[in-house]
Amino acid sequence: MLSEQRRQSILGEVQRSGQVRIKDLSDEFGVSEVTVRSDLEILDRKGLLTKTRGGAVTRTTDSTTAAFARRMQTNLDAKKRIARAAVDLFEDNQSVIFDGGSTLMQVAMLLPPLSNVVVAAMAMNIVQHLMHRPGLDVHMIGGRVYPD
Repeated sequence: MLSEQRRQSILGEVQRSGQVRIKDLSDEFGVSEVTVRSDLEILDRKGLLTKTRGGAVTRTTDSTTAAFARRMQTNLDAKKRIARAAVDLFEDNQSVIFDGGSTLMQVAMLLPPLSNVVVAAMAMNIVQHLMHRPGLDVHMIGGRVYPD
């Protein structure tokens, strides 16, 4: 993966979840923590995120987004355990509905590759996370979402 592609992926993750950790990004992209710090510094200088000790957060004054980012980190281990158990229930050729919420965002983030699955979601952050995934036909309640 090219450095610019990696930075775009990092930015997308920050926008979806509200914050990222250097260690997690290093593991995800198979690069050193020094490389991730450099990427975050570049994105911070461009005004696209705010670099913090150990990671980065969205650059926003939107209190709703900030509150959701905090909820994403509250009881994170429990949410990940729930999400890992839930994703085992997903199968190809089914339809699923995602309500909103930070626990369901964890489910969306851990969703394995699937084929021919129709997803109806009520939360834009979940839609944004899933809409480019192969094998998923994503709809937002109120209308179909086209990734283009």
